[in-house]
Amino acid sequence: MNEDSLVSTKSRETGKGAERLQQYDNIYLAPPFSVLEPGKIREKFPQLSNFWIYGCDFAIRRNGSEREIRSNSGVLIGFRHDNSRVINIDHHAETPEMARFVSTTNLAILFVQTEGTIPQGNVVLLNHNDTDSTLSALILTGKLSPSDRFGQAAIAADHTGERNDIADLLNAISAKKDLVFSVDCLNKLLRGEQLPEEAIELLNKRIAERQVLEEFIRTGGLENMGNGVLFGRFTGPVRSEFIPAMVPEARIFVLASPLGEGTDENTWDIKVRAGQSFPKGMNLQRLELPSWTGRWNAGGTKRQGGWHGEDPRDYALLVVQRLTLSK
Repeated sequence: MNEDSLVSTKSRETGKGAERLQQYDNIYLAPPFSVLEPGKIREKFPQLSNFWIYGCDFAIRRNGSEREIRSNSGVLIGFRHDNSRVINIDHHAETPEMARFVSTTNLAILFVQTEGTIPQGNVVLLNHNDTDSTLSALILTGKLSPSDRFGQAAIAADHTGERNDIADLLNAISAKKDLVFSVDCLNKLLRGEQLPEEAIELLNKRIAERQVLEEFIRTGGLENMGNGVLFGRFTGPVRSEFIPAMVPEARIFVLASPLGEGTDENTWDIKVRAGQSFPKGMNLQRLELPSWTGRWNAGGTKRQGGWHGEDPRDYALLVVQRLTLSK
């Protein structure tokens, strides 16, 4: 394995309608889908029925019959569903051990170091192709080395938002939802080759979005609400993924913008995200915030139709209150 080059292969699409898959060698990319029972994966994608399926960077519902997969040092890597011939490696798994700054790429690195790359004839299934999904799939299949460089890129993409050449490129071009394009661009980046013009445009857009947020913070846009909670009010959508690295001493960010889409002026899209100083062992889900859904470290109110209130600062004050009570 060589982290500076990737196996070149042509892609093709297989299946029809909702089951259509993009293919890159033994990696398959499906359109986004919700959490599935392990057996339902084979029903949804019958063209993969002859393989062991490694579901990577998306959640598979556990039913009690699964077995844990742990590293040599005892770290939880994923779950093995023998009856369905499905293995799930995913940092979104609803278990306290995943409530930390870890990404699926880090788990894939541990998996390869513990068990080796996935056996010949098996496949990796993805349902999106951002930094973490792409890197973890390439590492599991032996197309990238299990290098800490890739683990750091995934953490930057998923948790800190800090500048990282791999993370910024792969997250920027994931908007194309084109697995082969993502792998090709990563290949070019690692080799120091010129990126396609479309990739450069998407990357520059991401860089500009980060700069807008940096300027917002530089000019005093964030308000300290107490207890390490910082609040920001925006006139339009905000990319909250960038912000933890910009104010590393913050515990929680509460970022509000008008929901729009036909709602009234008092309906807010409020994003709540853990900062780098988020208390160890804490979980945003425990705060039971109104109209909020998400993971242990990030979520928002958009999926619930927004939060209704005249002043979104009140939401931030509620976060401060519940964080204090949860100690």
